[in-house]
Amino acid sequence: MRAKQMRKRLAFESLESRELLAADLLISEFMASNGGVLEDGDGAASDWIEIYNNGDASANLQGYSLTDDPGDLNKWSFSTPTILAPGQFLVVFASGEDKVDSAGAVHTNFSLASDGEYVALVDPGGVVLSEFGPSGAEYPPQISNVSYGVAFDSSSPAVVTPESSARYLVPSNASVDGAWMQPGFNDAGWQAGVASLGYETSGTNYANAGLLDTVLPSGTTTAYVRIPFTVDGADTLLSKLQMKYDDGFIAYINGTRVAGANDPSSPGYDSTATDEHPDGAAVNYVDFDVSSFSHLLVEGENVLAVHMLNRSSGSSDLLAAVNLLTTSGGLIEPVVVGALQSPTPGLPNTNLRASDVQFSHTGGPFVSSFQLTLATADNSEVIRYTTNGSAPTASSPLYTGPLLISDTTQVRARAFGPVGQVGGVHTESYTRTDAATGAFTSDLPIIVLENFGAGTPGTGDFEDAVLSLHEVDESTGRASLGATADLSTLIGQHRRGRSTAGNPKTNLRIEIRDENGEDKNVELLGMPSESDWILYAPYNFDRAMIRNATFFELSRQMGKWAPRVRFVEVYANYDGDQLDAGDYMGVYVLMENIKRDGDRVYIEELTPTQNSEPDITGGYIFALDGPDGETPPDGAWKTDRNIPTLGDSWLVHEEPGRLDMTQAQVDYLRGYIQDFEDALYGPNSTDPELGYQAYFEVDTSIDHHILRVLSKEPDGLRLSTFLTKDRDGKIAFGPVWDFDRSSGADDDSRSSNPEGWFLPDVDFFESDWWGPLFDDPNFAQRWVDRWQELRQGVLSDDGLRATVNGLASQIAEAQVRNFQEWPNIAPNGGTYADPGLTGWEAEVSHLANWLVIRANWMDEQLINLPAFSPAPGNTSPGQQVTLTATLGADIYYTLDGTDPRADGGGISPNAIEYTGPITINDTTQINARAFGVPGTSVSGNSSYPGNERPSDALDGNSGTKYLNFGGANSGIILTPGVGASVVRSFQLTTANDAQGRDPSSWELYGTNDPIQSNDNSTGLAENWTLIDSGSINLPTQRQTQGPVVSVDNATAYTSYKLMFPTLKFNANEMQVADIRFYETSNGTGAQILAPGDGALAVHVQTGPGAEGISPWSSLVTGLFSVELPADASSLRISELHYHPADPTADELLVVPGAEEDDFEFIELVNTSSNPISLNGVQLGGGITFDFTTGSVTSLAPGQAVVVVVENAEAFAARYGAGIAIAGQYGGKLGNGGDQVTLTDSGGATIHDFTYDDSDPWAEAADGDGPSLEAIDLFGDHTQASNWRASAANGGTPGVHTAATLPGDYDNSGAVDQADYAVWRASYGSTTDLAADGNNNGRVDTADYTVWRDNLDAVLAPPVVAAAAPTTHDGAVEAVPSSTAMADASEQPATVAAYPIENTPVESALRPTKGLATTPAASNAASDELLLLDLAYSSLQDDEWTTPATAAAVDGEEETQPESLSIVWRAF
Repeated sequence: MRAKQMRKRLAFESLESRELLAADLLISEFMASNGGVLEDGDGAASDWIEIYNNGDASANLQGYSLTDDPGDLNKWSFSTPTILAPGQFLVVFASGEDKVDSAGAVHTNFSLASDGEYVALVDPGGVVLSEFGPSGAEYPPQISNVSYGVAFDSSSPAVVTPESSARYLVPSNASVDGAWMQPGFNDAGWQAGVASLGYETSGTNYANAGLLDTVLPSGTTTAYVRIPFTVDGADTLLSKLQMKYDDGFIAYINGTRVAGANDPSSPGYDSTATDEHPDGAAVNYVDFDVSSFSHLLVEGENVLAVHMLNRSSGSSDLLAAVNLLTTSGGLIEPVVVGALQSPTPGLPNTNLRASDVQFSHTGGPFVSSFQLTLATADNSEVIRYTTNGSAPTASSPLYTGPLLISDTTQVRARAFGPVGQVGGVHTESYTRTDAATGAFTSDLPIIVLENFGAGTPGTGDFEDAVLSLHEVDESTGRASLGATADLSTLIGQHRRGRSTAGNPKTNLRIEIRDENGEDKNVELLGMPSESDWILYAPYNFDRAMIRNATFFELSRQMGKWAPRVRFVEVYANYDGDQLDAGDYMGVYVLMENIKRDGDRVYIEELTPTQNSEPDITGGYIFALDGPDGETPPDGAWKTDRNIPTLGDSWLVHEEPGRLDMTQAQVDYLRGYIQDFEDALYGPNSTDPELGYQAYFEVDTSIDHHILRVLSKEPDGLRLSTFLTKDRDGKIAFGPVWDFDRSSGADDDSRSSNPEGWFLPDVDFFESDWWGPLFDDPNFAQRWVDRWQELRQGVLSDDGLRATVNGLASQIAEAQVRNFQEWPNIAPNGGTYADPGLTGWEAEVSHLANWLVIRANWMDEQLINLPAFSPAPGNTSPGQQVTLTATLGADIYYTLDGTDPRADGGGISPNAIEYTGPITINDTTQINARAFGVPGTSVSGNSSYPGNERPSDALDGNSGTKYLNFGGANSGIILTPGVGASVVRSFQLTTANDAQGRDPSSWELYGTNDPIQSNDNSTGLAENWTLIDSGSINLPTQRQTQGPVVSVDNATAYTSYKLMFPTLKFNANEMQVADIRFYETSNGTGAQILAPGDGALAVHVQTGPGAEGISPWSSLVTGLFSVELPADASSLRISELHYHPADPTADELLVVPGAEEDDFEFIELVNTSSNPISLNGVQLGGGITFDFTTGSVTSLAPGQAVVVVVENAEAFAARYGAGIAIAGQYGGKLGNGGDQVTLTDSGGATIHDFTYDDSDPWAEAADGDGPSLEAIDLFGDHTQASNWRASAANGGTPGVHTAATLPGDYDNSGAVDQADYAVWRASYGSTTDLAADGNNNGRVDTADYTVWRDNLDAVLAPPVVAAAAPTTHDGAVEAVPSSTAMADASEQPATVAAYPIENTPVESALRPTKGLATTPAASNAASDELLLLDLAYSSLQDDEWTTPATAAAVDGEEETQPESLSIVWRAF
């Protein structure tokens, strides 16, 4: 694997405390878009900030702060002593995680914005020492993998390289210990070599990397190495020591230790490394900061001494390759700020980056010659370029004018500034194309691969190439090679595939690269950004070209990640000539590979520094697969029970690979897998805590197994089978991979028959771990439950056909060109294609029908689900419900919500055996399962190689043979051309291969029925008569006739079936070279059979159904509700919380890892006076939820409320228990707005609206804490004016507080003085709108009027008729009933549902308790308002007054009653 030197991790050493004198601290460099330049100790590419001490004295950073907020200068502070010496650098990761990682690096509690913001270093007194983005001017948007900072005038020459001369000694005693590293030591008697030393007895990793220039004796544990180097000037400083090492080392400069790794505390001649440094890490440089040891240097000759350390004498390798960098120069002053030439975390900065070179033409195919113009944004810069693939240097050709591009050419250019600035390299590659090819178009994207005549890629290391991508134009629906490429990028490529690597249509793995040859993440055709991709080339096995895509898509539909795919057409210009029709490669599948990534296999990254729990527990990707040429000797293993036992299969480390793992990590993973296996085979296997479930992710693995069984993939569960183990997680099978030979594929007959559980190389239900797993009745039941669930949706007949046909439709046009290019694999349809179809269309039909036939066959092996009549739903009391099931199966049901199947597979004591219709009088949930004995599952697993067919047993040639992968119980149907005959003896000839495949017993059947059985079937389509049977002892010699076997038969049959129930040594395949039938009992006379007679391969296997995967069907649940069905008049959405506030520290303690979205909810309320049924009610839009399956399926009358949440655990942590939760919805509510729909059981729309997070919608609900509350439940939910932000942060889930009571600003259910206080406190606000009574977006005097006009109103439970108003002393006032009913009828439905109890508000009469308004001052200016501060006085209960008003009209005031006082307050 190619070394990726930019993917480095810093090693942080403890710094000794020093006396603080003076210092000049500044932020010298930062990176806000880290694509992998520097990884933290936990393997994450976090943002980072570099601090530099430009002074002449050390500084203790304790108490200093870093911040990204000019309003919070102490946002993150160094909490422990951290000494920064003069000239020293310190890197701090800005990850937002506020931690110390596994490598000792510190992390801030904030991250940096790549689109520009602020970052500063602040001293303990609050003084900003260094900042980027001062005075509100943000630093500019950042470029990925380009750092930003202050310019240095520096150089970093290497004074020691791996080619430097060295002297070495493999010590046998301690005679030189303590002296050998000193500068004056005499090493003249030591061996001469260079500074790249070691040995390798297994594998060639180091040799291939050119690292073993000096070879040491095998088994060396310690070697002393001395490397002299020269320092010319006194201003030279040490920079860093770069080491490639296996397994440890100690480095000394002029006798003083400066660095080490895996080294003992008291090193000597017999020391060994204290830990392993994996081979995969050893081939990459590890940087050690030695800048603080610059004082050790002397002008003239110096000595770098290295003590090489091996883990043990039995180790297969040892390595030390040394690179020592120095630096000179320093900070350019006055300070110059900008993007830097290259990132140098922990080292002196480079000069600034010059401008990027702009090309007038994007790379890709071209037909006509053109002039290429290069330019930069800065006229003071010059451009230098190359056309030989090398990176331009200061001595490369100078660009002086347009370049003529007439042939395939790669142009690389960079800018050079006047004072040492150097720009990044910009490369464009142009492929000369003939006119016809340049006019090529497709309805698929087109990829062009160019490697400048390097030939077909090999299978080894990645080879340099260029990829151009032409996407489909939305306006034309076509991609065109004549259009400018949408992407042209450098890549690495090599051929891939175990059995398909040699195909002329090359399978490729590609790695997208940047200008430095490092990985570059790119989004391709809408798939998430990554650097590693597969160009899969469907060829002879999958002539429909969609098998992988089909099963990947099914996996995603089942909720499990699988590689995303896009179909493309590919041209590959490997011959160095112009691009033409001969370079067309056909239809390919561009797809993701299996890789740990946040958008792919989402598990934690594991780094070599993570060697203790919990870090060491994950994440791991490993596989059941065959080791290949890249697998190191100990990269594959088997368990203590020799699992995997299946042929060619091993457990293989995938990611991290074995060479990237420490021994501790290897031991942990293998130990965990062994613990799982021991628990699985142990006495407590099924115990949830002690058994396999403690280690194994059951549901995920069942989904994986189901797809393997459905596809009948011949290598499934044996090869190309991936597993994962995440940090603190369990082993899980998946993701799925490699289905090209499945589902009735061509050229591999092992999956030809859609029936049967078994394959030649794997028994889906018995092989290895799967045997004991399916021995657990609960596991087997979960498999059945999941299969029958999937058959109602994703894997239904319609679902399977839709998936296959949907994918096929994408390549219907391009497949024609593909098979024109590859006529040798022309599609030939298939056994199960619809009649009348041919070619590729028949291939697609064959695949779809094969899957449907297999799925139905699998259904038939199980006990089918019971069926309800009528279907569950809303019904009337007295309804009778019947249940039906598979003939012969019993039905058991419960009415208490429990499962009629007991744990372990028995019948629950709560179960009721179904004997007749069930009468529904109240809302009832029926849980039912069918129980019985599955019919014996007779299936076949017959298949054979294309050159070892059944007809070969009739050709009289012992050099050919018939081989059946079914093994035992294989056979052959023979129809003699002579017609009906009486077989009285037969004779077999042994075949060429191992005798274990020879039959050891036989059964002969006869029939006079027409043969209906297909080739590779069970051979049971006819009525067969067993004629005779017996054993047979064939000779050990190969290709030899066996004994004549006499048959007791006197009946003539038109066809015979010869079966072989057993084989000599229970081999997996049956073979026979020749079969002869005779009408005589001694094998004499004419043979009955002749070449060309009918011969069909058959195999019969009694499958799992015989003993039963499970005697139970899956559970069916029917909810029969007798309440009134909810509809738009009774069920309303009252509140939604689409963007909750972040979790608090206390909430995170309860729900670790919770995020803001986890606290989302939607609240619904029953607005009617009757109980309502939620049966059939569904939420949709951005989320999905079916109340039929919820935990709350009906609502009581009145203000009964139910919530549906995103995460029940998080919801309970914030809001506590006691709130009715119907369940968790699927999806999330969009923070920027989303559609929400609510439909009733008949599908009628109750709500369909789209909320938003911006004005005029209440913006306070967008993450600031409040929820959105509906103001009028029967108002228009599509209008922002009908929604407001809740007064309470977090909203009020479970308590309906919509403003159906005007003026109730504190949502107390009554309009009182407390609501006035809310209004007064928020007067003038446009953000705190709890008192915005008229919903105009501002709290103003109109909202006071709303409160005043509804003072003393009370929210009462709903009543059928309007309540009579009461006086202040409780007496009922007379109100004409007709008027009261009319008023009620004119009110919105919400008021009818929640009537307001209030004293009557007539035009001249209102109960007041001493309301008074005597003005103390007044001012009519527009920016000043005099507001009433109303207060109740102590009026007697029977006092009634005319409502008081205050007004200033022409300076005069109205006379007020004596009982009122006026208090004016100026705001």
